Amino acid sequence: MVRIGELRSELQELEQQASDMREATRLEALVKIRNIMRAQQLTIEDILPELRRPVRAGRD
Repeated sequence: MVRIGELRSELQELEQQASDMREATRLEALVKIRNIMRAQQLTIEDILPELRRPVRAGRD
C-alpha cells in the first residue's frame, strides 16, 4: 500500500510537470507567432479574415 501511495504521488508530480511543459511550449509558440506577425506587419484580421467586421452599406 505504501508503494502505491508513492507511485500515485510520483504520477501527480509527473502530470504537473507535463502540464507545465505544455503551457510553456504554448506560450513560446504565441511569442513566436506575435514576432512573425510584427515582422510581416500582419494583424489578426489578416490571418483570420472571418473576424473582419462587415461593412454596412450607406455608412461612412
